[in-house]
Amino acid sequence: MSRKPLMHLLTITVLGILAYSNTFQAEFTFDDHFCITENPAIKDFSYFTDYARVDRDAIDMVRNAFRTRVIGFFSFALNHRINGIDVTGYHAVNLSIHLLNALLVYWLISLLFRTPFFSATAPETLPGEGKRYGNFIPLAGALLFVCHPVQTGAVTYVVQRFASLVTMFYLLSLVSYVRSRLADSRSGRYAFYALSIIAAISAMLTKENSFTLPFMVVLAEFMFFSGNVRRRLLNLLPLLLTVFVIPATILSKGNFVSNIFSLVDSKLRTMAYTDMSRWDYLFTQFRVIVTYLRLLILPTNQNLDYDYRVYRSFFDPAVFLSFLFLLSIFLSGLILWYLSSRMKTVRGRYLRLVSFGIFWFFVALSVESSIIPNAEMIFEHRVYLPSVGFFMAITAGMALMTEGSGAGRQFVGKAIASLTAVTIFFLAVLAFSRNAAWKQEIFLWEDIVRKSPEKARPHYNLGIIYNRKGRYDEAINEFRTALRIDPGFADVHYSFGVVYKDLRRYDEAIQELKSAIGLYRKFSMSKPVGGGILNYAYAHNNLGAVYMDMGRYEEAIAEFRKALEVFPAYAYAYNNLGVVYKKTGRYGEARRSFESALRIDPNLGQVRKNLRSVLEIMERQKQKPERSWK
Repeated sequence: MSRKPLMHLLTITVLGILAYSNTFQAEFTFDDHFCITENPAIKDFSYFTDYARVDRDAIDMVRNAFRTRVIGFFSFALNHRINGIDVTGYHAVNLSIHLLNALLVYWLISLLFRTPFFSATAPETLPGEGKRYGNFIPLAGALLFVCHPVQTGAVTYVVQRFASLVTMFYLLSLVSYVRSRLADSRSGRYAFYALSIIAAISAMLTKENSFTLPFMVVLAEFMFFSGNVRRRLLNLLPLLLTVFVIPATILSKGNFVSNIFSLVDSKLRTMAYTDMSRWDYLFTQFRVIVTYLRLLILPTNQNLDYDYRVYRSFFDPAVFLSFLFLLSIFLSGLILWYLSSRMKTVRGRYLRLVSFGIFWFFVALSVESSIIPNAEMIFEHRVYLPSVGFFMAITAGMALMTEGSGAGRQFVGKAIASLTAVTIFFLAVLAFSRNAAWKQEIFLWEDIVRKSPEKARPHYNLGIIYNRKGRYDEAINEFRTALRIDPGFADVHYSFGVVYKDLRRYDEAIQELKSAIGLYRKFSMSKPVGGGILNYAYAHNNLGAVYMDMGRYEEAIAEFRKALEVFPAYAYAYNNLGVVYKKTGRYGEARRSFESALRIDPNLGQVRKNLRSVLEIMERQKQKPERSWK
């Protein structure tokens, strides 16, 4: 492998582009719709200066994450301003972030080789092999990162830009901190330190797992640098203070006292949409982390929506053995750290890098895989940031294997380099293949149903897609399967109502939509399911559409108004309300409804046509001569 950094960076970039070259037309899917295509808060920049509008107009999923992920949402707003809902621009940004992250991984590892810990290696052991693998480790680590198929969950799944963007700021902050510690001039030291703090705050406003960043900086400081402890802690203090950004952002929303209780509540219901206990979540996460490691080592059978069992006892054999396995890895990191502090050779330096990678993996996972419960047990995008430590440890371990003695040393080195190159090639092929599954929503959800056949949500989502494509019988079968698995799944009743509406089976549609509305009214605030409040509004809107088709206009108006009470930024409900007003001759109210729809989403062409039609009717009425009566 070339030692020239520019060739390294070019290799990383080209391989990353090739692995993701088939993603630019991959359709929006799953939470992309709630957070991007149907999210009013990214369609108007004024939402970013008026959080009250977000609380009023956005659905629960967006409303509760908007403050803590405001930079991520702002990036989607920029995309929407430039690209509308053309998915290509969103994928281009996601891939650019991923490539930049790979380059930052390369830069970070390269900088660590320049720290005092590495430069303190005995002079007679530093040249030759030590320097050679000082080039191999950054390049191999970055290449593994950029082309590993598990990263597709954070790159190809558009809304998970939150995961890749927070990783970018996270790495930039750490790289800038290390660079500031290595700077020769005072101005350079201050400039990089300021950039580190800015990047850290940006990370905190992108995704909550950035909470671990200040602790990672401390870890890097005490593992690779030296000096007076008190002075070093004082130097770290400004960065450490950024740890308060996320709690302060959470507590700034709504009622301060209720937010305090939500942070300490044993089930964290208001923050994570789940009534699972902290302990059940933690026990299950021991198994989940083992799954993440399996995916990093053997990336097969990937799945967007895993059907993962919840474990409720620490002494369940699967949980206990997973805990022992993970504990052994963590203890290995401590042992390697201890050994590296006693060995003043290149081998000892590589042990320190392996140890740092192990600690990185566990620290970076600690927010999403610990005692803070989340409604979702496992998502592949959550391992995106922790994988940096995994690849760092693996590549340093491979270099360590070449630090033996004897005639076979050069052969081992070449064999490992060749094996690494072949592995990277096959990972890139697997990533390209995995990305093919994302190209169309129907392919993705058919794949998920095959892998999670006893989970209701995949059947429900696949049914929605079948319905959208006019494959009504298949849609009904999927919805029936979903209800068999979860009879209380309100979204399925709603979707049944939509299918029956499209088939003009109005009585059945009314029955299903009313069932859905009843379930949403009962559960949507205390236990959101599926689309939550958004589908609650959709159900009222579709029930109104059924009444409108049946000529029951006053009932239709009532339902459209209820939809707007639930979701005030629902442009289509305003449009439908305007259509009913037009049909009943209430042209002034129709005009106001169409104008309200366009204020929410100016890109709705049909609404513009409807508004023009009403304005023309109103203009003709003004010009119509009055009849004279004799």
